[in-house]
Amino acid sequence: MKSKKLLNFWIFITLISIFCISVFNYYVDSLNIFGRNNNINLATQKLAEGNIIAGLQNFDERAFKQHIILNLKKEPDFVAIGSSRIMQLRTKMIADNIIFHNYGVSGASLEDYLGLIQIHYDKFKNYPKNIIIGIDPWIFNKNNGQNRYKSFGDYYLKFKNKLLNTKEKTTKISNNIFKLLSIEYTLTNISSLKKEKFYIVKDTNIDDYLRESDGSLHYPFEYRYPDTNRVKRDAIAYAINNQVYSLEMFKYLSNTKIFEDFIKHLILNGTKIYFFLPPYNPYTYDLLIQNPKYTIINDIEIYLKNFAKQNNIQVLGSYNPHTYMLKNEDFFDGMHGLDIVCAKIFKDIKL
Repeated sequence: MKSKKLLNFWIFITLISIFCISVFNYYVDSLNIFGRNNNINLATQKLAEGNIIAGLQNFDERAFKQHIILNLKKEPDFVAIGSSRIMQLRTKMIADNIIFHNYGVSGASLEDYLGLIQIHYDKFKNYPKNIIIGIDPWIFNKNNGQNRYKSFGDYYLKFKNKLLNTKEKTTKISNNIFKLLSIEYTLTNISSLKKEKFYIVKDTNIDDYLRESDGSLHYPFEYRYPDTNRVKRDAIAYAINNQVYSLEMFKYLSNTKIFEDFIKHLILNGTKIYFFLPPYNPYTYDLLIQNPKYTIINDIEIYLKNFAKQNNIQVLGSYNPHTYMLKNEDFFDGMHGLDIVCAKIFKDIKL
């Protein structure tokens, strides 16, 4: 009898704990998974109004981009999709008389491409007129370890089902339930309570993470004006690391069919496509192509250039930094260029 009471007591405590965790995660919702984070919602609104915002950190970048796209007041003439390596591409680097928006997200995968363009389609009822696609080598690595696209996995599946004529169902509800009950998400939410909220600034001369109204990103000063010796050390360390970012177990190109179907579908629907191949730091690149594990980088560039030629797509950039005479001083680590990299490459864009 005593043991039964004790068992009931612990069951009660467990249920109360689960309830409290769920309620806390739902109402704090620092990553805006449930659309409850007023700070994130307000930030997207301020960006849509043309402001520059600073200080926003510790949030679900993909959910944030989704909210931004859905809050856009005018359809962009140009959009950019890709990873953090395209996030410094800005309106002024393309043309002054266009509406441009950068849809880039960190560690973008092919699933992100489909998801982002589906969000745009649902908002504007058509595909973008022009899309600049930042293509990282890991896009074609089935072992890239990228799964952050699941934040808008339902949009990805919607586009994928359309392309492949399948009926795969979303797991968003089950993923959200998992987050609701997650201790890890509870700790993230607790941490977020201690962080500063975003603030609006008048210009980009601020030492913080800044987001412009066109969706582009400015890094804090330590990355915008980096110590070149530190950059060299980081670039070398990046290339000789036991695990190079998303390029491990990369034996052959995967995802080529869905990639090609995606591009051809957009072209068929009137979209003009541009490929952007973001360069590596020269120290990183030279070490990577000397390693048989990573020479596939060059194979990918050849494949993309051949496919682009067959489909009348302009290719901007190259994984090889020497093609554009880029130096260590033009980067802030092994794979992220400074603004000058995008500016130099995109002066050749054919509108």
